[in-house]
Amino acid sequence: MSTPPTSISNSRSRFSFFLDLKEVFSKHKREMTCLSLIAALILFSYSVARGPSESLFLQHHDRSLLPGLWIEMGLAAMLLVVVYNRILNYFSLYHVFNISFALTAILFTVLLSDSMYIEESTFSVFGQGFPIGSATLLRIWCDLYIVLLVETFWSLSNLHFNLKSATLIYGFLGMAGSLGSMAGNFLTALYAQDLGTKYLISLAVPCAILMSICSWPLRHSFSQLEKKHNQDQTQSSFLDGLKVVFSSRYLPLILLLVLSSQIAVTLIDYQYKGLLQTLFTDVNDRSAVQGWVYLSIDIGAIVMQALTGLTITLLGVGATLNLIPLLLLICCSIPLFTPLFMMIALGKSASKFFTYSIFKSAKELIYLPLSYAEQTQGKAIIDIMVYRQAKLVASVILITLSAQQVSAQTSGFYTVGAIVVWLIISLRLWSRIRHDQSTSDT
Repeated sequence: MSTPPTSISNSRSRFSFFLDLKEVFSKHKREMTCLSLIAALILFSYSVARGPSESLFLQHHDRSLLPGLWIEMGLAAMLLVVVYNRILNYFSLYHVFNISFALTAILFTVLLSDSMYIEESTFSVFGQGFPIGSATLLRIWCDLYIVLLVETFWSLSNLHFNLKSATLIYGFLGMAGSLGSMAGNFLTALYAQDLGTKYLISLAVPCAILMSICSWPLRHSFSQLEKKHNQDQTQSSFLDGLKVVFSSRYLPLILLLVLSSQIAVTLIDYQYKGLLQTLFTDVNDRSAVQGWVYLSIDIGAIVMQALTGLTITLLGVGATLNLIPLLLLICCSIPLFTPLFMMIALGKSASKFFTYSIFKSAKELIYLPLSYAEQTQGKAIIDIMVYRQAKLVASVILITLSAQQVSAQTSGFYTVGAIVVWLIISLRLWSRIRHDQSTSDT
């Protein structure tokens, strides 16, 4: 096993880079066009559905029910993964992609239908309230369908592109998605009052239909590649993946890095939503504010995507991973003394666009020198299961805080504490990489 890089050096000339880029774009013109459109539509649909669905939920329920909602989302995500893996035994990944489009359109239509409306209510388990009803189910489905579409999108892309092509193309696919997300958030921010919250969410239905149309030209090449891949693929169990993670020198720290970062981001989000609900009582006003905040996330993500290569080249992987929690620590410490909505919204925005862009890219580079089992079985455990279930851990923390009737000001200290833990784990990972790098050099 090689050592993960502490820095990235560019051994190719700029001229060679652009020649390679031209060659790859020429070779994969059709795939790039279709996948870019699909990426833009996926994140456009999520942008017009996410903020409004959150506003609709907060119209019916207090933010004290958010931990219960997150537990419901975590359990639903686990069920989705089980069903998803089962379906793959009977259908190709390309067909699962199109089934996902159909399911997205159908469930959004059903959940928004007045004839299928379920009145909002709550139930309690061990003292924790759990919401149920159409607005709750709509919020849960918004969190699930994006996972389903995005994971299938990248799985198909990984089957189709080789390492050289993926290195040159994936950044552009990510930017296409960010541009689609920006368009959706811009539409939400400007027209939430005129169009209404439910109408904005319903735009996800035609988006799903357009995604299916855009995937049609890819049916032959994707189906053929998947048949070849399935012939070479070996089966592995969930327990095998756990063994790979905990026998690795780096994966346990990466697991803790992902877990701590997502807990911190969730706690930041909890503080933000609490203040949002307090200051903006009208559901359409909240939808408009959500649109502007998520628009800032998209702009920040695009800027950071453009600067990712330069930043990692200058600072190295370890220093880049350390810089992100350090900057968030500064952003989230200020509201402890001056609880301004702008500062809390800034912390929310920064936590998202950093983790969506440069944090993910830097983390992915750590996997590159690792063994095949670590890059596949181990990575799946960390980046699919642990990443999705981090909100469950955060929910337990929030339930504990609510039971102790901790004030919003005090909960901010817990958020800062979570970021400090994230920073410590990142420093530990950086130290291990540097130690192994110096050992291999000698």
